[in-house]
Amino acid sequence: MGHFSSRPFRLEGGRCAIELVLEGTIEGEDSRKLVAQLRQQVARVPTESGCCLLVDQREVETATAEARRILADEAGQPIYPRIALFGGTVFTRTLARFILRASGQPDKARFFASRSEAQAWLVT
Repeated sequence: MGHFSSRPFRLEGGRCAIELVLEGTIEGEDSRKLVAQLRQQVARVPTESGCCLLVDQREVETATAEARRILADEAGQPIYPRIALFGGTVFTRTLARFILRASGQPDKARFFASRSEAQAWLVT
């Protein structure tokens, strides 16, 4: 079973963002809870341009097929104009690329070595 936390914050310039920290093996139920939490947080932020996602995947081990499907559906939503991911192993970055391709919008996401690089890209 995986663990996650999320917190909304404002990027430089005022753009809305949500930082996600993912850990362990992400299962379908984890993904459903994560999606519900993200949608609640986005709904509380008065913005028409959506919220960017800053994803810390340093402690992710894997994601089940069900979790990947749920996350791909959510990543494709227009409420997330940009997704910056950082950390993780070659395996977890490959899983994330698969999820992003399945979302139908892989061009709105980028991978970075550090949180600061990822956050800087979200601001541009």
